This record gives sequence, C-alpha cells and structure tokens, in this order.
Amino acid sequence: MAKVFISHSSKDTDIVKQITYHLKLVQVEPLVAEFESVERPPYRTIDRMLQESDALFFFLTPNVADSAHTRSWVDYEVSAAQKKPVYVFEQLNRQVVFPIPFLTHYFLYDPSRKEDWDKLFEIAKLASPSVELGAFVAGGILGAPFGPLGSLIGGAVATSMARHQRESAIFSQDITCPYAGCGISFKFYSQLYEGFQFPCPTCRKNIVWRLRDS
Repeated sequence: MAKVFISHSSKDTDIVKQITYHLKLVQVEPLVAEFESVERPPYRTIDRMLQESDALFFFLTPNVADSAHTRSWVDYEVSAAQKKPVYVFEQLNRQVVFPIPFLTHYFLYDPSRKEDWDKLFEIAKLASPSVELGAFVAGGILGAPFGPLGSLIGGAVATSMARHQRESAIFSQDITCPYAGCGISFKFYSQLYEGFQFPCPTCRKNIVWRLRDS
C-alpha cells in the first residue's frame, strides 16, 4: 500500500481529517505525526514516517506561517524528504509568505470545490513504490477539465476559451523560476492563461505566465 506523509499545522485539523479519511478510501495510508503521541525526541518518528512514505504532501496555510514552532518543523520535514516527491498545496488567492526551498510539485487549489479534493485523492491513489507519484499525468487517466483551476490530472492540456481573447488554459506545466538566485523547477497545477500571476513557492516572487512558455 502506498503511503503519504502529511505535513501541516496542528490547527488545520479539518484539512487533515478530510485528507486522511479520503486517502484511506483510495487505499493510500496517510502518515501524520502528532506531537502529543510521538516518541521523544519527535524527529525520530518523523524520520521513520518519511522513510516509509512514497511522497510528502505539505498543506501551506496561514496557520503554518503564523507559528515559529510549526515553521521550524515543516522546514525539517520538507528538508528530510528531499529524495521523495514533495507536493505543496496552497489555497488560491490566499498565499502566505513562506519560502519552500525544495519541492517537486505545486498546486493552487480552491478548498470549497469538491472537484479539487477529488483530483488530489486521485493523485495519491496512484502513488506506489514502483511508480513515481507524478505518473498521474499519463494520458490514460486524463479526465475532463474541472472548475476555474482546471484539472490536476491533465498533463499539458489546452481547452478552448473565448476566441476573441485567444487564451489557452493549461492544467499542468513545468516551471522554472526566472529570478536570479532562485531557479527552482517544479510541476505547477492551475488554470494558466495569458498573464496569469502566481508566487514562486521558493522565492515567493510573482511569476507571470505567458502562452509562449508552454
């Protein structure tokens, strides 16, 4: 059974409960380190869970950024997982100032949309020790676009928009931050259109996406 380590703030209990419940439904074991119940020192439990996991899912919320304690432990978890896929999920239009030095995938999601959660769970379902978690981009599991964010499972897919605007919606795209001193590369998931702006998850500077970048 695939295992996913969940990195989060202890204040985001609603997110964690929803994630863990649905991951189990798709036969993915969520690994959650709650400091009240882990062995001492806590890093031993975290290290063991990360070794057992196939990927790390990090839910970046204001609660993470607001706590120095949480920031330190999240930094440790992400750093310790560098040999595994690191997925960062952040709420659309609610980005926080929290640089993430290492990641492989970045998704801006709308927590009010069931479709967004469904796609997240579909990603986790496809995790296995023998298949890199990003394999969900394979065309066989393409699926239809959904909502304003597009689909997590789409690869580089274009949908028609208003013809007079001549814009294309891309649902996943390989991005390399253009700023000097950063240069992080990651797979980005959102609805990309001409002029769409989003923060680089590492340097947190705005990136403007252009159709020619696809």
